[in-house]
Amino acid sequence: MKATFFIISILIGTLSYAQIEAVEITPTYGYTINGSVTQYGQFYDVKDAVSFGGVLDLELAANRNVEVSYRRSVQTVQYVETFSYGEFEVGMEHFHIGIFQGIGKHDKIKPYWNFLLGGIRYYGQERRWLDVYRFSMAAGVGAKLFLTDNLGIRFQSQLALPMSYTGAGLFCDGSGYCSGGASFNVPIAHLDLSAGLILRISTKED
Repeated sequence: MKATFFIISILIGTLSYAQIEAVEITPTYGYTINGSVTQYGQFYDVKDAVSFGGVLDLELAANRNVEVSYRRSVQTVQYVETFSYGEFEVGMEHFHIGIFQGIGKHDKIKPYWNFLLGGIRYYGQERRWLDVYRFSMAAGVGAKLFLTDNLGIRFQSQLALPMSYTGAGLFCDGSGYCSGGASFNVPIAHLDLSAGLILRISTKED
């Protein structure tokens, strides 16, 4: 994950202050919808969970926009395997950077879409668990409602998909613990529904 932070820092560092027309900072709070998977006679049900994080939008000249996002959640996983069953908790951290594009020309209500690349960290709530890092991509749609020139509300739905050499998935071993050397994967997508308060800071004088 250090590589992800390094790449994000390099990309942001290449932007000069003159290119940035406005900066938007948005703390977010929402709900992550997961799913269940049946594979090789084993059943995993990843429960939905509350999520929180933040979004940094850089509004650039020539209608180009860069977005950096972070989201975190902790969910319960219930499993039924051949000789065991139970539940455990898995935390997720999403780190993404990509493009943000508004739809149409609206002053107060601004629909948008975004597409981002980055990584997802899966981590256990107990020391015996191993952290797992996966490359991921995310795409979303939403809208911004501006109450003033500097304050607004952001609504978003975003689908994040972790990727691996064998496909998309969260990796666990046969006993239900997260590990990097798992014998099988559990393909899953994470749908985030969230909202947040936008603080917009213009770098240009009207």
